[in-house]
Amino acid sequence: MAVVTSGQDEGGRSTSFYRYFLCEGRGLWKILAWMEHYQQKSGGKWPVFDPFASKQLGESHQWNVNAKPKLKLPDDWQSFLNENDTPVILSLGYASDLQMINAMAEVKANGEQVSWAYNVEVIEHPEQFTIIQAANEQSYQSLMQKRQSQANNARLMPLSVDEAAIKTAINGLSGGSQVRDEWIQSILATLEGNQLTVEQWEAVFDDRGAGMAIKRGSADRRMGRLLTLRAFVLPETLPEFLEWLKIQGKKNKETSQQQVSIDFQYQLKNKLNKFEQHFTEGINKVLKALIIEQSIPATAAVWLLTETGSIWAPYRYRLMEDVRTDLNTINNSFSSNNRQPEPQRLRCEKDIWGNLCVCWNNYSYRSVRYKPFAELFAQLGKSGSINEPSAAYELSAYFYQVSEGKVPTEIFKGALPREGSDEGTILGLKVERKIPLPENAGRFVKSNARLLCIGIMFMSWSGMMLVLGYKYGFEKGLAKGSVGQQTSENYRITGEKKRRALEKFPKTVEEIENIVSELTRLKDRGTETEPSRDQIIKEIKNTLVVNEEESEEIDYEKATSTGLLGCSREKGKSSSFDYE
Repeated sequence: MAVVTSGQDEGGRSTSFYRYFLCEGRGLWKILAWMEHYQQKSGGKWPVFDPFASKQLGESHQWNVNAKPKLKLPDDWQSFLNENDTPVILSLGYASDLQMINAMAEVKANGEQVSWAYNVEVIEHPEQFTIIQAANEQSYQSLMQKRQSQANNARLMPLSVDEAAIKTAINGLSGGSQVRDEWIQSILATLEGNQLTVEQWEAVFDDRGAGMAIKRGSADRRMGRLLTLRAFVLPETLPEFLEWLKIQGKKNKETSQQQVSIDFQYQLKNKLNKFEQHFTEGINKVLKALIIEQSIPATAAVWLLTETGSIWAPYRYRLMEDVRTDLNTINNSFSSNNRQPEPQRLRCEKDIWGNLCVCWNNYSYRSVRYKPFAELFAQLGKSGSINEPSAAYELSAYFYQVSEGKVPTEIFKGALPREGSDEGTILGLKVERKIPLPENAGRFVKSNARLLCIGIMFMSWSGMMLVLGYKYGFEKGLAKGSVGQQTSENYRITGEKKRRALEKFPKTVEEIENIVSELTRLKDRGTETEPSRDQIIKEIKNTLVVNEEESEEIDYEKATSTGLLGCSREKGKSSSFDYE
């Protein structure tokens, strides 16, 4: 206990003198009993503190007190204490007996630490006292105003909290390289008893520069440790902490603040396990930052949950379980025609799933804001940090379907490794695999191989005939020595050949139709037998016979008008292949 009295030093300057008493337990009343006994013996004078007095070891004051005085507060005093907040300000003369003031302080403290001030004009920290008695009316009004202003300040610590111990712990953990158990216990004890509000914790960290470091991006070693500790104590600041770390992903070089934070987390590991709620609540805030606020990238959440040494990493399994449970709850709600799941049944914050409910109502609706979830769980599956990667891939596939309408092949196969099709169902949601372009082209070629071969061979044969015809006509023209003569002669030859070919061309058309019909029938039956290249060439040669001796050629005009190649023309109109 400290007894503070005003006085003058050796130079005549006014100052305050402190006389300290060590008491076992709640011993204020014992010291008061000794002071009152001294007062009675000295004719009403209080003991005077002499700062220059000296004592030898073993010559301490001895005072034996038999029993604590039994004091009963008047009913109106009891009501007065109940109606007023701490600290209770007493006007001069309200209670002149020190034992009575001490009794009032004990009642108001209600089992907590007891402290009171008597006959004071000014006091710097009135919040540290339970009862304060003013020296005069002016002091009383000043103390009342100060109490009111501090009551409006939610960042002030209550009397029951050992503010000095907390500040010492935070300074030691952030400023040094050691992690002492007494520092950890001081913080954990305060958290366990919910002795401080969020605003009061924020004040403690901001007084040490945490808020300014976030705004300015300060990245020294002390700030790295301080903000890491702050992210654990105040889970709502975890997204802000990840943003400050500037995490770009594993491919980018690790920043100095990331390394400082991980080293500090290594030291804290296994010392904070009993506060699981702080970790899960922090991760919940990260999910909200990813989906709603979009203030951090998915790579930051991946780092938090997979980095070796991270104190949040062990809770990735809890995260996956909570998300899966919520998705099942949403699925069950829609299956029972209840379009909105009950908030109390959701483990994650309801706001996170707002757009997802819209996706369930409208299958064609896409919400790109869930893509960070798809990327997060995909990276968890690839990281090798979880026992069953398929569980992470399932969640990734779910959110890819919701955000993009298709699931990348790697994720789809990781989520549904035993599925043989390109579709599946995950947690009640139908998912479809996004088929790559090369694979899509290959499938088209395979399913239309016969028709493609026919078309390619026919086009090749047609091109060859055009080239040969051009070459033959050109040589005839050179032989006659005139391009104009060659053109006229070639016209007569071509017309003659067309006339003779027309007589046999119906048979050719009939055979082509037979080939196409047979190939279509085989395709419709789903036969797996693919014709060889030689077989296809043989069939075309047998049908499209070119007799050079008789100079027979195919009538392209009639061939293209049959619809075999997807071309058509109205009767009496020329096609694009008309030689006339």
